[in-house]
Amino acid sequence: MQQPPSYQTSEDEEFSIAPAQTEQQSAQTPQELTDSVVRTARAVRRRPIVRYVGIALLVVVGVVLVTVAIFAIQKAQRSAPNNVEAYPGARLISERKTANSDETVYAVNEVIDKVGAFYNTQFNNDSGMCQRLIPAKGDPVPSYKCALDTSMLDALQIATVTITYDTKTNTTKIVVNRSWNGGK
Repeated sequence: MQQPPSYQTSEDEEFSIAPAQTEQQSAQTPQELTDSVVRTARAVRRRPIVRYVGIALLVVVGVVLVTVAIFAIQKAQRSAPNNVEAYPGARLISERKTANSDETVYAVNEVIDKVGAFYNTQFNNDSGMCQRLIPAKGDPVPSYKCALDTSMLDALQIATVTITYDTKTNTTKIVVNRSWNGGK
């Protein structure tokens, strides 16, 4: 058999290029093939970069799973309406309910600014606010509009309170509207 050609490297090392092995020479038993794959896998696992990449992938997967769980919990919390307390001593005038909304109307013999202050304490946070509206020309009494919006993504959850003074009955009228859908 003919000798393969040899070459000289810059460090005076000699190497040669061997001819390709025939199919008979390269045939391995299944056990030898398995052992070879296992040795290669162990060698790759021992490399620090492979460990770091593996750990980074696990961290990313963990963060994604936690984020999905948090959003699912937040969405489930929006499948019911915001809680809006009735003004103490207010009389229920009317109530209308649908699958994802309701409207409740109350009347109370109280000064409108005192009722507005009560709802301002409920709605004065990061998700809500109350505003005293300037009366229109010819209307002697101001009104209040309060809104609380805790919606997230496609999960709707809104509550509004409108406070007006009814001069015919000399009562303060409170209209509470709530809408929600829980992302459905």
